[in-house]
Amino acid sequence: MNLRCNKGFTLIECIVGLAVFAVIVAAAMNLYRFGYRLYLLSETEVELEQNIRIAAGRIVNQIRALDNPSAEVSIKNNQLMVGPYKYYTDDDSLLEYKDKRANELAVYIERFEPVIKDGMLSLTIEARKNSGSKHECVTVSLFIDSLQ
Repeated sequence: MNLRCNKGFTLIECIVGLAVFAVIVAAAMNLYRFGYRLYLLSETEVELEQNIRIAAGRIVNQIRALDNPSAEVSIKNNQLMVGPYKYYTDDDSLLEYKDKRANELAVYIERFEPVIKDGMLSLTIEARKNSGSKHECVTVSLFIDSLQ
């Protein structure tokens, strides 16, 4: 009489199956973490670029709303004066100042450089979230003499 029954798995087969499953799960988790890191990095870059584009757009809109832009736009100490508004950086933020109130337009700003030359305003805004991230830079040029 044969007492051995061949139903089920041996202990060795269970351990090997569990090891294969663990390797597959570990590979899937690493792939997920890598994808998530890429997502966070791209989200940060998009947020920075969007941040500085909105700030540049706001400044451009304020300039276009002026009656006489060539007379009402000026630069003093790296601060852009646009009619009653003043734009400048302070503690890595781009600020809009009017009526004794400051409004933060953008954060993580490394460089804000307005230049007026030959009737043209060139505005460069550069941002970077941390030392390991990519620079995001927006440059806008406007002929302020021709906006009248």
